[in-house]
Amino acid sequence: SLMGCQRGTDEALSDDNPLDFSEILGPPQRAAAPELFNVDSDMLNLDELARQHIRRVMEMTGGRIEGPAGAAVRLGLNPGTLRHRMRKLGILFGRPAGDAYRGRAAD
Repeated sequence: SLMGCQRGTDEALSDDNPLDFSEILGPPQRAAAPELFNVDSDMLNLDELARQHIRRVMEMTGGRIEGPAGAAVRLGLNPGTLRHRMRKLGILFGRPAGDAYRGRAAD
């Protein structure tokens, strides 16, 4: 019956009987890590990675947060959310920081 078939399928796919594809796929192999993931141990901190990424995007946008060419759009964030994260991470923004992102010394 259909119910008996369903019960047999459920038992075959239970946690006690995991599917085994080793005969088809061979033994599991560890994938080589792409160069992107070869990082120093100090970069493993998520806040540090976010800080570096935001700074890089701010440099790309010349310190601009808002607008179609702003960092918020490129990062997929609301401008207010980006400012909040920047404050939390200790990243300067505003006119003096914008001058620094554009390569000019802030007064």
